Amino acid sequence: FIIDLWLLYLNAKFPPPNKASVAATSASANPPSPNALIAAPAKGLTTAAPNAVSKFQMKRSDDPRHLKRQAIVKNLYAKVINPSTIALPATTKILPHLSAIDQLIVKCAPEWPLSQINRVDLSILRLAIYELKFTPPTPPKVVIDEAVELAKTYGSEASPGFINGALGAVLKIIHQP
Repeated sequence: FIIDLWLLYLNAKFPPPNKASVAATSASANPPSPNALIAAPAKGLTTAAPNAVSKFQMKRSDDPRHLKRQAIVKNLYAKVINPSTIALPATTKILPHLSAIDQLIVKCAPEWPLSQINRVDLSILRLAIYELKFTPPTPPKVVIDEAVELAKTYGSEASPGFINGALGAVLKIIHQP
């Protein structure tokens, strides 16, 4: 009898969960997907194509494009340190353009001679400028954003700001009428 009273007391004090409270608890334990957080567009506006890449998908570290850029930056860096390093196929496309790319870097960062630029930053700049100037279908914002992300990963604390500023200046020169 005492146990039954105790169980009644516990049930009154802590009622068993109903479906609504279970849903609320599981929702807080499992946050909604990023797409669920996007508000519906106002009437008359169109939405992105269903197969378009969302901002959240582009920021993934296992994105094949990001991994390819990482490999190219590492290979460009290795070529700077040891010129006899074997170039990746993607890197061999950049190498013939290095003098033009380096001229742009000197023009956009005159206070930094090439010999004084951090070698990692130089490799990131070279890849990004190649993408901006010689592979036009890639949107400039994507190229700069990716270069800044690479700088955050591989460069110093000052690298992201330096890369962003230099590429902004390069973009102005490339898109001059």
